[in-house]
Amino acid sequence: GIYNKKFRQAVSAIILRVEEGTELSQAMQEHPKIFTRLYYSMVETGEKTGHLEEAFAQLFRYIEVDRDTRRRIKSALRYPLFVIGIMVLALFFISYFVIPVFFEFYAKFNMELPWQTKLLINTSKFTIRYWYLFLLGVSWGVGGFVYYIRTKPGDLWWSAFKFRIPVVGNIIRRGVIARFCRAFSMSSRSGVPILETLASISFAIDNRFVADKT
Repeated sequence: GIYNKKFRQAVSAIILRVEEGTELSQAMQEHPKIFTRLYYSMVETGEKTGHLEEAFAQLFRYIEVDRDTRRRIKSALRYPLFVIGIMVLALFFISYFVIPVFFEFYAKFNMELPWQTKLLINTSKFTIRYWYLFLLGVSWGVGGFVYYIRTKPGDLWWSAFKFRIPVVGNIIRRGVIARFCRAFSMSSRSGVPILETLASISFAIDNRFVADKT
């Protein structure tokens, strides 16, 4: 918002460019990290048709609804992610505290255990003895995953994979569809050509997989 330093700097630069005689839409294009193609396409259409004020009003409504949708999606995802986190902690607790007790019990009777039980026991032993390697491996795995999804192939894979995650994927899919429909409706009502609308939406829906299909 207005309290964001980068946003204030961008607005100041745009004001200077407009005062120099540059069109507002062109000045906005110089800050693609803040104003996506959808934004300056709407402004450019408003400039050409003489309805710049209406274009800004539609953008304002779009941003408000989009922010509300993002908030709802985060709220809907919070519970499944919380449950997954609790499950991971429970598995760690069982491996560290519960399974060793059963192992000592079975060891007293020299019982032949099935391979599944042996696997659990060996996993528990590894967790207890080398817990630091476990945490290090998790840290490396998370770091490598974050690095990969920031690359273009990784972003494309992750954008598609998110839709297949049980429960969570359906929420994400609905959010992306809702953002697509709102952006398309707003851009079409403003008089932006269909091809330009589709190209602009691909930058607004924040999903590379869907953007590549648009």
